[in-house]
Amino acid sequence: MGALSDFVSGGGIISKYEEFTTSGTWTKDPAATWVYVECIGGGGGGADRSASFPGDANGGAGGEFLSRIFTASDLSASETVTVGSGGLGGNDSGGSSGEIVHLDHI
Repeated sequence: MGALSDFVSGGGIISKYEEFTTSGTWTKDPAATWVYVECIGGGGGGADRSASFPGDANGGAGGEFLSRIFTASDLSASETVTVGSGGLGGNDSGGSSGEIVHLDHI
């Protein structure tokens, strides 16, 4: 893995941007030298407020954030991207956990 300072001092620019909101396959651009990846996991579901669960309803937890810079040669020609969903809101209870977001190399 290269350092961010190598990327910046090398005059790096963003020439292609992709965002995955559902699972799929990322294909490496043959001209890529660096690849910047951000993953944000699905947050937890909030609690509801009902007669059997009195009091204030709480919001769910935020999803985890992870970022990494790869040298393009460290990645395969294509990588599987798994996008998890956020947690479900609780029904007379707390909400469920969110699912993971995954790239093969992270």
